[in-house]
Amino acid sequence: MNQLKFFNVSGDWSGDALEFTYIEFNGTKGLRRCAHMYRLLKQLHVPTTALRGVTLTRAVRNDTGGIRFHPRPGASPFHEAAGAELHPSDDPLYFIFDADQEMVIEYYATEIASAIDAHGLSDMPSDRFLISVPNPIVRSVGFDGAVDLQGDVLSFTWGLEANPGKRMRLHRSTLPIDDIRSITWMDWMNDPDEIGYLRFQPVGTHQFMHQLVDATTLLLETDEQFAEALVFAATVLERKQLRRVSPPSPTKADDSSTSQHDATELLRKLAGLRDAGVLTEDEFQAKKKEILDRL
Repeated sequence: MNQLKFFNVSGDWSGDALEFTYIEFNGTKGLRRCAHMYRLLKQLHVPTTALRGVTLTRAVRNDTGGIRFHPRPGASPFHEAAGAELHPSDDPLYFIFDADQEMVIEYYATEIASAIDAHGLSDMPSDRFLISVPNPIVRSVGFDGAVDLQGDVLSFTWGLEANPGKRMRLHRSTLPIDDIRSITWMDWMNDPDEIGYLRFQPVGTHQFMHQLVDATTLLLETDEQFAEALVFAATVLERKQLRRVSPPSPTKADDSSTSQHDATELLRKLAGLRDAGVLTEDEFQAKKKEILDRL
């Protein structure tokens, strides 16, 4: 393992994957989202095959620089929820480093970029998430209410700050995750009305209601709410995908190691969802049996 030192993050590069450990810190203005994100994630496993590139921003005037690892389309549930490049304070794959670490970081950035080129997949979308939510969460609290993931169903609860149109639904509405068409995490800075939100678009809807009145849209206000909502959105996306994705059956003898690796990754994700309460023990065991039977 080769270690990279970033601001409140340590990274280990093994040649085919990066392991990030996030260190908790008290974020001041401008870093509160980042601090809360680190507290929620704690760590992150990123295989090289999940990446399409690396961007290094050099330190200026002996201050700090930055490095961003860009995931392939479809490889990261965090970036899929955002639908665009995340702001550095929201991006779990963006890291700040001190100027005295620049030469070391630049060396590893070149090594990792070479590994990305070697896998030959950087221009191809991934058919499943290759970056897993390390600590799935089952509840997101916003400005006007909260949404809970209860098994395979989202349950919305609206508070006094919610628009009356939302509260008229007896203070609660539900949405099975199989009935979700898309999930959108929106930073207020990117919204025309400067309103941040987490939207779950149901299947069969083609026009968006305004986020203030949409009964499947949670409004976001604080940095902590934005960070929590992004991890929650990624959790729901991964849960939804795992319900329909199974490792492919090997067609050739030399494919068996790849299939076993895929199965291991899926089992690791499922175990994380079980530990977080997203999956029941029976659901986990049934899915585990299905995966192992395919091998």
